[in-house]
Amino acid sequence: MNCKVEKSSIDGKIICPSNKSYTHRAIFMASLADGKSMIKNILKSGDTIATINACKNFGAEIKEEKIT
Repeated sequence: MNCKVEKSSIDGKIICPSNKSYTHRAIFMASLADGKSMIKNILKSGDTIATINACKNFGAEIKEEKIT
């Protein structure tokens, strides 16, 4: 199967469960998106921290906020 993906404008909000797989995908998508993205309720684990660090190494600007 071939799949052609072209850049387009996407705007909106999604709510998904705090899940490692979804967290990885959200971090990757936000890193590739134009503008700012806010990801709430991420599952923080060694794997997702590694994903954040990898995206930072590729040039993504990621800021983590502490929830009080």
